[in-house]
Amino acid sequence: MTCRPTNRGLTYLRRSDVKQGLSLSTQLNWALGEAQRLGVSLLGDLNDLEYMQANHLVAWKSLRLDDAVTGGDLSRPGFQALIQEALNDRTISHIFFHKRDRFARPQEAFEAGFIEKKLSASGIWIVLSGKIVPPIQPGEGELSDDIAIMLDYYQSGQFLRTLSERIIATQRGLAEQGYWLGGRPPLGFIRILVDASGNELEELPDRRHVEDPGCHVRIKPKDQAKLAIWLLILELKFKGWGGKKIAHHLNKMGIPSPDAGRRRSDHGVPHYVTGKWSVNTVLDLCRNPAIIGVLEQIRRSEGTYRRHAESGWRSLTDGDRAEDKKRPKMISNPADVRIKADAGFEALYDRERWAEIQQELDRRSASQRGIPRAKDPAKYPFACRVIDMTDGCGSVMYGRTSGKRAMYTCGRYMRTAGAECENNQVDAEALHRMALSWLRQFAALGTRRNQIVDLLKKRAAEAAAAKQEDVAAVDELARLRRARHQLSEKRDTVGRRMACEPNDDLCKIMRSEFERLTAELSTIDRDIDRLTQKNERSVDPQTDVNAALRILERLEQVVEKPEAREAFRELAARLGMRVGLTFDSALKGKVRRVRRLVGGLIVFGDRELPVPLHGRDRLSPDGAESPPAQSEQNNGERVRENNESSGVETVGADPTGSAPTEDQQNESHREGVSFTKVSRGDRIRTCDIQLPKLAL
Repeated sequence: MTCRPTNRGLTYLRRSDVKQGLSLSTQLNWALGEAQRLGVSLLGDLNDLEYMQANHLVAWKSLRLDDAVTGGDLSRPGFQALIQEALNDRTISHIFFHKRDRFARPQEAFEAGFIEKKLSASGIWIVLSGKIVPPIQPGEGELSDDIAIMLDYYQSGQFLRTLSERIIATQRGLAEQGYWLGGRPPLGFIRILVDASGNELEELPDRRHVEDPGCHVRIKPKDQAKLAIWLLILELKFKGWGGKKIAHHLNKMGIPSPDAGRRRSDHGVPHYVTGKWSVNTVLDLCRNPAIIGVLEQIRRSEGTYRRHAESGWRSLTDGDRAEDKKRPKMISNPADVRIKADAGFEALYDRERWAEIQQELDRRSASQRGIPRAKDPAKYPFACRVIDMTDGCGSVMYGRTSGKRAMYTCGRYMRTAGAECENNQVDAEALHRMALSWLRQFAALGTRRNQIVDLLKKRAAEAAAAKQEDVAAVDELARLRRARHQLSEKRDTVGRRMACEPNDDLCKIMRSEFERLTAELSTIDRDIDRLTQKNERSVDPQTDVNAALRILERLEQVVEKPEAREAFRELAARLGMRVGLTFDSALKGKVRRVRRLVGGLIVFGDRELPVPLHGRDRLSPDGAESPPAQSEQNNGERVRENNESSGVETVGADPTGSAPTEDQQNESHREGVSFTKVSRGDRIRTCDIQLPKLAL
């Protein structure tokens, strides 16, 4: 492979932690200086770097950035963007990164070495501080150069391994002295900063971090009302109450859970934490020895390079990694690895009673202790794709086994021990059969393939023509670039004058103007980036049509082999297939009141369900609460009436044949239990069917 002619370059910037304040700017200034010396075009400056950090971008102009990301992760987005663009774009002749430890800190040196040699073999010059690596012919190269590359990357990775060992040793030393290693303190406790003699200096509120030499953090009891709740839980547990019964009791009393009102993200969606108690929250408090003046720490391990061991640290084993044997997973440490130490305050609960509670908990959990959760993706092909829409719940329905039946059960019900939602659940196999029955109808459209192809071509051509005719967007982009150039010149002028102005008052006015111009530039840069990406997006109608047909062919294969559950799960993800279900109360027999499925929706692509994920607890990306779903969408009875009056055919029926019989209706979504004096016309209706976006 001949070297590429000197043209333009890319620079890769990385820092492992936000505390490395000037690291990125130092790397960029070096790259700009080297590019100018070598005569290589390198677009970007410190303002562009600030813009990328403010907007969380990994690629902008000639800059590729991973901010606060470990070098041991070779799947970093900025890193991958650099490699893919350098290999695919022949106009890129140089890549700049300050040191090899900025490029990667791999666990195995050959992984990063192979990537670097692949870039060199494609004709790219690699520029480092104090060294330039020229392109090489594939299969060629000096042995001494290869050894130097491997040695550099070995030392880069060794740094992380050594750092892990030091962190583990430090954590164990602090834990043995009763210092708090981090995280939120238990219910009713606060963090305090103490000096080397153990004297309390100040109380630390949430998210306050202090780094004073010789000072450490401890916890101490503070909120008597919350501590009284903890003591109540222990007393009820000592009397023989189960965790679920205690959670019900606390919820009935209206006592909020420890994390009530906090914000979290599940499945990428921000939401408020419910204020209801769950079984796990109750049992965690029953197990926590802080209430008797003892700290038990290092209960879990999640390190990538080293893990806690009884004698210090150990290397990772297969049990510390996920199923692919590559990604590390969090594990619970055995009792001999955990460290117990005096917390520095008197016990708040009788230690003998607490020990009896532990014995009872151990006895009850003996049958399940040490048994790992079996992960069988094929057992629940709709995992995280079934949503409970009843009364605006919006919770994901999680797969679990009830007896010998695989079920999807409302997550809100399980989290709150039934305080905020009913025991809504559906048979997993019945739902899978229903989905296959509907997809079988859609796959039958393959007999009209020519008509589908013509329709897809027509839509793709219309979209391409509409884009090509969007002259206004091109003009707007040109106008924004002219405005940016003018603003940039004004800001540079203000900056030069501010640097030379001795009068403090005038300097303050200039600084205000400088900040205003900088804010306007950031706004214009965002608009330019949006329009540029829109205009640069490729328009190829035939490619879009082929992508849609591949999805249809895959659909036909899955329907022909319903036992291919793994393939079904993959296809459901590509189609963006989600199911929303609505439940209502019903009588089984004459007296027993149970929950029954009364209707539902299937949506595809970017179509939204009437009830958003997390329902009433959901937050918009800016942190504001989402508007509550309309009552017509939340009421299970109304949804059922709409389904029955809409004329939508029951899932599983032949769209060209006669209406299904009652037995056929029941077979398509039977839940495996019999009801007396209750309608069997449960339905799940589909929204308007559209092919998913062709970018899938």
